[in-house]
Amino acid sequence: METGPVPHLSRNKRLMPRITWFLVALLFVQIVNGQHVLVVGEDSLRIKTNPFILRNVPDSVQNKLPCWLDCYPNDYASHWLVDGECLYLTALTSCSEKNRQRMPLAQAFGDRVENNRVLADWFAGELVTATGTLVHAVYEEPVYDVETAYRFEKGRFVGQTVYDNSKTCVSAYENPKLLIPFIHSQIQWEQLPELDTEPPIRVMLSITTNKQGQRIRLFNYEGTVWGNEAIRVVSLLLPYWSVYYRQGEVLGHAYNIPVVFSEENRIKYATDR
Repeated sequence: METGPVPHLSRNKRLMPRITWFLVALLFVQIVNGQHVLVVGEDSLRIKTNPFILRNVPDSVQNKLPCWLDCYPNDYASHWLVDGECLYLTALTSCSEKNRQRMPLAQAFGDRVENNRVLADWFAGELVTATGTLVHAVYEEPVYDVETAYRFEKGRFVGQTVYDNSKTCVSAYENPKLLIPFIHSQIQWEQLPELDTEPPIRVMLSITTNKQGQRIRLFNYEGTVWGNEAIRVVSLLLPYWSVYYRQGEVLGHAYNIPVVFSEENRIKYATDR
């Protein structure tokens, strides 16, 4: 974890004239995808935190904002710029399929708009950006090996922190095509009671990962031979299981795993041992 000044800030005064049609096209793509984007120097960064915090917006401004922004805060895209150590809002667009539109900044900010941008002097907090390589997606949210948080007070840059997420590891067994055969081939079928053809016994477990470590949670068949065997088998995965990091800390997540005891699986997997 490192702190330091924003890179390239000294070049930001030359940035605006250098925004070409390519960046305009890039901005359009980002808006359609509902992303928040921060331009720092020559870098266009995806913001992982929601920057437009309505409770920090003056009432005189918030009252003029479109209702879709207040009711559906995640249904819009915004574009921001760091220039001269100040934070500016440069675009705000609805991404709703029913109401896809770009809001003129002057509609809400009036004569505060200068050079098609507004000084975000209401904003205080961190903008966390993805500055590294995409590692994996957890719950559809990407995990990057490096993240950078830019801190602002009343729209002025006050510092940054670089987070190292390189200790993230992704288990191959998150792929069901590998997970299911591995689990059922590790079951000690010969030590289990005979199974009726119907219905199969479906034991549900999860591997939970957080700052305290990893643990197995059993949802049903607790205290039975089936539940105990399922726990034993799933515990074999722990040394190889995924650990994700965000902002330098372990990301809490759970992965549900079914273990199915059936005569069909006994015949299929017991012969493979």
